Amino acid sequence: MWQSNRTSPRLRFLRNDERQLTRDEPTGRNNWISLKLVGRNCNADAIGARISLYPVGTDKPIVRTLRAGDGYLAQSSKRLHIGLGPDMQLSHLTVRWPDGTQQTVNDISLNRQLEIIQDQTNALAWQRPQRAQDAELPERPNQSEPIAALRRIVPHRRLPIPQLEFVDGDAQTQTVRTFSPCAVFLWASWCGPCLTELAELAKHQQSLEEQGIRVVLISLDEVETNSTTAIREALQVLPKLSQSQVAGIATDSTKSVADLIFRYLLSRQRPLSIPCSLLLDEQGRLAVAYQGGVTIEQLLQDVQRVRDPDGDRRDQAVPLAGRWFVNEVPADLMSMVKKLATAGLASEALSYLDYNLLPMFTDDLPSDTIWSAEQVSSAYL
Repeated sequence: MWQSNRTSPRLRFLRNDERQLTRDEPTGRNNWISLKLVGRNCNADAIGARISLYPVGTDKPIVRTLRAGDGYLAQSSKRLHIGLGPDMQLSHLTVRWPDGTQQTVNDISLNRQLEIIQDQTNALAWQRPQRAQDAELPERPNQSEPIAALRRIVPHRRLPIPQLEFVDGDAQTQTVRTFSPCAVFLWASWCGPCLTELAELAKHQQSLEEQGIRVVLISLDEVETNSTTAIREALQVLPKLSQSQVAGIATDSTKSVADLIFRYLLSRQRPLSIPCSLLLDEQGRLAVAYQGGVTIEQLLQDVQRVRDPDGDRRDQAVPLAGRWFVNEVPADLMSMVKKLATAGLASEALSYLDYNLLPMFTDDLPSDTIWSAEQVSSAYL
């Protein structure tokens, strides 16, 4: 057996060279006895029983007590194993059972596993149950198609997301705006699954338009965003876009924001993987996030759920139906602000505050107590 330690570079090799002996072969080593107690008028495991072994030629017994419930996983088993040395022989043993009765057992065989039953004067030989033969598993053919790797994340409360900016084919910076359900797809020209997903979108453009779904295709390719020629060359891999679809190159802040959104949802520490996409409702709040290529059928189903005004939205976030015994918890907006600030996106954090949190207080507080994003930035940043 090879043994390694995760906190040091040490590697050990352990090998058992002890020769295995047959049942009738003399051991030439220390004697032993293993006892299993079975209670009849007390608890079945005889917990609390005391055994006294009397060696030949002496009246000083070897005493053992059967215990259980201490030491957690390190506790001993309910079988008593007693070492006797190379020359010791036993004349008899006594068992004081938990109910107070005492029993004497004679003719004790050494180097055996014995079972002592309450109210029986003889010890019975005990053998380990034979293991069933390992069943042979049937051979199965390899799967011809890989299992879909889509991960669909539905937040319990729809969270307003920070602004997602991209540069269009005219080198103009645009912002994702939502007046109807909007699907934002993050892709790259070197990503094969991304191109497959975009091809499926092109085939179902009419279905998406009939449902009023706006599609935004944001590329994560490293492209000079101030060069119209470079941008258009990068977008040439896209199929022909309809009027409800727009495409562009992600800005650096958008790449960071997209990564933070998935970190917020999954608490993961791995870099953002593509393809991935976001489904936003009419108010620009995150309704569903997808990791992996999403099918058109799944997207259309989720859009119908986004538009459904009835029912508890939390029901869409859990796999099983049930009843809620607590009220809905508001979306944690400050957690997103903290993540943006920690990532060095101070401007995005202030814009998020200005757009999502400050309007909540303008009706209750005097106007001079509310600072705009520019005032906070000039005072503290």
